[in-house]
Amino acid sequence: MPSDPNTLLWLLSLFATIGGFLYTWVRDARTRRWQLEDAKLQIEKAHDLATRVVDDAGKLADKVHSTSEILVNKVSENTKEAKSAFTEANSVNNKIANINVQLLEMNKILTEHSRLITEHLMSQKTDK
Repeated sequence: MPSDPNTLLWLLSLFATIGGFLYTWVRDARTRRWQLEDAKLQIEKAHDLATRVVDDAGKLADKVHSTSEILVNKVSENTKEAKSAFTEANSVNNKIANINVQLLEMNKILTEHSRLITEHLMSQKTDK
């Protein structure tokens, strides 16, 4: 091996440069490996979250469907009851109207009888 100081410096510089490149290469490879592991972990977390969201959305859709069926049934029951109540109310209103007509007729008859009785009594008074 030559003992020239320039050759020694050149060799040391070469080894330092190679060492620097190796260190940078190993460090970058390690950093890339860590980034890949982090990315895989993030993907797994996102997949788990998406799975939970889809499951929850399915449960929510089932709940909405069953609730809407219950509401439709309740509305249908209330509609039937309301129609029945309106029918009964109309029946009562018709009965009241008939009673009113009958009362008016009775009032006419009573007025007429009262007039006839009054006339009869007046005629008896004048006959005496």
